Amino acid sequence: PALAAEPAATGAYPGFSAGPTAGTLGLGGEVGVRINDYVGVRAGGSWFDYSFSDTPDDLKYDVDLTWSSFGAVVDVHPWGNGWRATAGFRLNGNDADLKGRSSGPVDIGGTTYQPAELGTLRGDLELNEFAPYLGVGYSTPLWRDRLELSFDAGVLFQGKPKASLKASGLLANDPQLIADLNEEANDIEDDLDWLEFYPVVGVALRYRLN
Repeated sequence: PALAAEPAATGAYPGFSAGPTAGTLGLGGEVGVRINDYVGVRAGGSWFDYSFSDTPDDLKYDVDLTWSSFGAVVDVHPWGNGWRATAGFRLNGNDADLKGRSSGPVDIGGTTYQPAELGTLRGDLELNEFAPYLGVGYSTPLWRDRLELSFDAGVLFQGKPKASLKASGLLANDPQLIADLNEEANDIEDDLDWLEFYPVVGVALRYRLN
């Protein structure tokens, strides 16, 4: 998440603000209010879409990644200035669609399969819908106590990724292939276990509305 604007030099509260955000959660926007010297609250959403290919174990996967979330946080300013500690949550729509295929024999779970036996592998990767957030941040005024530049760094606790895979080929309903694909899905989860503690880095340009 990005940051709420600092109150004007007059110390008038509450200090409402709004502006665009950008970072590892995607592009979005946020509104906030600095209630007093020490406490503020913010709410906002962000979105990010990215596609890429990967080829582990002789299988080519096309991955469509969608990062989409909305959340709210509470900021605590222990020194009454731009530094803050932040806690909150995101309602998490972060997920990925997987499509895999092979151009030749491929080993899955210790069994060799032909392309016609596998067909196209399709699956998805899911993360927890409710994701707590902890972080720190800093904001600095740019213009007449109205415009400020803000930074956030923290961790979004999304839970361990959950992957699934299904085949469409000749052996789509074969119990051995189903078991091997479950093992392959477990390997994908292990490769992407870093998503459980997702690093959040964000920047925002905030404008004070009053």
